[in-house]
Amino acid sequence: MSSIPNIVLESFRSPLKQTDIVQKDDSKISLKTSSIYVDKTSDTLGTQANGNISLSPTFKVAFIAVSVATLLAFITNLYIAFSYPELTEAQNNVLSICENIVTTGFGAIVGLLGGKAA
Repeated sequence: MSSIPNIVLESFRSPLKQTDIVQKDDSKISLKTSSIYVDKTSDTLGTQANGNISLSPTFKVAFIAVSVATLLAFITNLYIAFSYPELTEAQNNVLSICENIVTTGFGAIVGLLGGKAA
């Protein structure tokens, strides 16, 4: 579980570079970043056999895209809900769509992080 903040930070810090999160013992975590993505030591899920985590640029960009879309939908949802005392049918539809995006996006974020941290 301690690797989840590192996964999030590394996804936003260097999204287009390969990063390996190497846990040396229970308290020390080191990060190795490379600009060339060659990953022969990890399996198809990106987790290495010894428990280290490999973050590909594809994973990072997907995580950022889902996070940004979820945040924008949440802000839009709050804006519509608090700005208009009576909603029209179109505003109700947009509110419903934003609620679905936020719910789905949050589930995707939890799934992406859970898949990498497990």
